[in-house]
Amino acid sequence: MNELRAEKISVALRGRAAVSDVSLELDAGELTAVIGPNGAGKTTLLRALAGLQALDAGRIWLIGKDLRAMPRRMLARQLSFVPQNTAFPFAFTVREVVATGRNPHLGRFQREQAVDRDAIEAALELTDTSHLASRPVTELSGGERQRVMIARSLATQAETILLDEPTANLDPAHAIDILDLCRSMSSAGKLVVLTTQDLTMTVRYADRVVLMKSGKIVASGTRDEVFTESALSSVFEVKAARAFTANGDETLIFRSRHAATRKPSKKTVSDSGAAFGEPEA
Repeated sequence: MNELRAEKISVALRGRAAVSDVSLELDAGELTAVIGPNGAGKTTLLRALAGLQALDAGRIWLIGKDLRAMPRRMLARQLSFVPQNTAFPFAFTVREVVATGRNPHLGRFQREQAVDRDAIEAALELTDTSHLASRPVTELSGGERQRVMIARSLATQAETILLDEPTANLDPAHAIDILDLCRSMSSAGKLVVLTTQDLTMTVRYADRVVLMKSGKIVASGTRDEVFTESALSSVFEVKAARAFTANGDETLIFRSRHAATRKPSKKTVSDSGAAFGEPEA
């Protein structure tokens, strides 16, 4: 089974502890969301798990192998990382960018094979970017570029996919599509980890949640174990109550932790997401 494991890892950036003594064990078949306020260390942790950030202490294993000892081509076949922001200095087409996801599978000067073309086309279709295939990436919106980078990641067919704020630049419809895709990939046996600030989406999609603050893990476990009022209040400085829409979808309602508690008028929220009343915390 695919497994990603970190043991007491620490990373310092510009003399500050960005990640401190973090241990994690992540398994295939789970969608894990790493959440926390700005500066919590989410991106640094994800980059470390991808082998893109040097460690000051600790070790990371992927499929039982020390990440530092894995040849880069082997690592690129096993693990794909999607950054939040990517600069494109040249006007490559969308298809050309997505096709680079197949590079770890190709030998030097080797041309695309049918299996590579199939993987590229499938990735474009899954991310709703097929219609952009011939467009230069330099002409795309931020949300479109994000979907292209996710398509590139899918084209690798890696079993572990790490995504940094994958829905940050997306409109609601495409954000839901990407999260549905992440959920389906994890259900199919891939190991999927994403960072996000969207707690409502986290409570609806994540199988496992890692809550971070100041470079440390405050809580880790299922949604029920992590989304407690005390944990969210200590990290985000808000009160949060879990509620359900009329069609049964779970959501969160936030208010200032200094606000007086009001008696709820209803125990659900509308399908549009507008609150009719706040459940008691």
